[in-house]
Amino acid sequence: VPKSESDNFKINDTFQSELCLCVDASSWSKVHLQFDLRQTFSDYYRNRWFIGRDAPELVSSLRILANGNQIGSQYHPTTYFSDPFMTHNINLNHLAGSQFQLCFQGKHFFNLIADPGTTWGDNSYLDHIIISDFQPNITIEEFSKNNIQVYPNPGSGEFNFR
Repeated sequence: VPKSESDNFKINDTFQSELCLCVDASSWSKVHLQFDLRQTFSDYYRNRWFIGRDAPELVSSLRILANGNQIGSQYHPTTYFSDPFMTHNINLNHLAGSQFQLCFQGKHFFNLIADPGTTWGDNSYLDHIIISDFQPNITIEEFSKNNIQVYPNPGSGEFNFR
């Protein structure tokens, strides 16, 4: 098990997985990535190796690479297996007008079958991957990150955004 998050993708290559896509954005002026992600991690680490609250940051990780360079931060679960699917939007405009390789790279130590604990193992589940030249729909989570207010709240019918 790595000693810190920065070591996640430097050791234990056997436990690494990748999903890579070749993207032709040579005629685009903007590039956006949207995907849904759900992650899990085994309770074995906390119960057996006493890693403590940093366990998900060290044993179940996902990162995004464009032409081999990490984009943004690593993604980690917050619960053993109760995290819902969350939609993520990433601006890749710096890659507009080019062809590039986009990879989702994971580091997971126990799958469901090999998990000696009582949970579902270390997993990253991807769904609804969209790479486009327009901004996909923004989720409620994205609204809250940008301090956008919806009113009246609660309400029905027409809503205002501020």
